[in-house]
This record gives sequence, C-alpha cells and structure tokens, in this order.
Amino acid sequence: MAAKNACLPERELFIASGCLQCAGNSESCCAESYVPLTIADVDAILELGYPLEEAAQAGEYYEEYLDDTEPWWRASMTEMEGRLFRVTTRKNERAQCVFLREGEGCVLGANRPRVCKIYPFWVDESGAIIVEPGEEECCNIAAGAVPVERGIRMIDESPESILEYYRDIQRDCQENGARHRELLARLLEKKEAGAV
Repeated sequence: MAAKNACLPERELFIASGCLQCAGNSESCCAESYVPLTIADVDAILELGYPLEEAAQAGEYYEEYLDDTEPWWRASMTEMEGRLFRVTTRKNERAQCVFLREGEGCVLGANRPRVCKIYPFWVDESGAIIVEPGEEECCNIAAGAVPVERGIRMIDESPESILEYYRDIQRDCQENGARHRELLARLLEKKEAGAV
C-alpha cells in the first residue's frame, strides 16, 4: 500500500533526522515489530483515505512480553479466543509497516501514530522521559547512549510533545477498550474470511 496508491494524494514523507541511518535496516521500529495504534491514530489514518483493512491488523501479543509493562498497557490488550490482541499498523510482505517507504520514511507524515512520534522513548513511573528498555537492538538512538534530551531532538520532538503523546496513549488504553474490541473483531473477521 505505501509504495503506490493512485487513489490517494502524495503527502510529504516524514523521517526524523536521527532515524535516517535506520531507514533501510531490516530490523527497526518500522520493521519486525508491531506499531500499536490509538483510536485517534486509526481515525487520522482513515481520514487520509486508507481503508481500515489495508492500514491496520490485529497484532497478537504474547503474555511473556507483557510481564514488565505498565498495568494500564497490559489491561489495554483485548483477549479474544484466549489470545491477546491490539490494533496495530498492517505489515507488508517484508514484515515492515505498510506506511514505510523504504529508505525515505513514513507516508503518514505528521499523521503518523503517537507511538512512532515518541519512539524510542517512554515515560517511567516518576514521569521522567527514558529510553524504552529493550529497544537498543532496534534503534540506533537507543543503542547510542546519547542523553535523552539530545535523542528527543534527534527524533524532531520536544519533551513536552513526548509527554503529551504518552498521555494520549495512556488515556486511549484506559478509555477506548470497547472501540478497540470492535475494530479488532472486524479485522479478525476479515482475516478469517480471507483465509477461507
């Protein structure tokens, strides 16, 4: 989808200055990992003209990867048929986010998901911005041991915007469970219908 879609207008691509070196890597935040979406993210993507089924998927999460997460993040997972799901960006045949234009950046531009806007950062229990633990393998900023303030500038954000997007993610997890469940049911139904 992200490669070409004649029905959608061409938008300015986004790639943070600090992400230029990762843009073509086979494993990065845009490849081989899930990009979880808030309801506001989904709505913004749909407003751009992308159909839900082409833009998103039911990303399956495994219990062992949720052991050390915040209770509100764990509670935001939707259990269906004994499995845990969250709405994520769809992956292409190379396991990359469908919105990634290889070597160039994200076709969503300013409308990219909130988790993308704050990556590789997170906010700890005390409210401090930190490098998300475990992201050193996927992100050169996280692996480079640069000070948080410099890393934030490298992703073209500010401490205030990181905190705002983080609060948006947290609020979405706490308040939008029913809408996530509805979207996941739709995505899983479509996936099952396509597999038959």
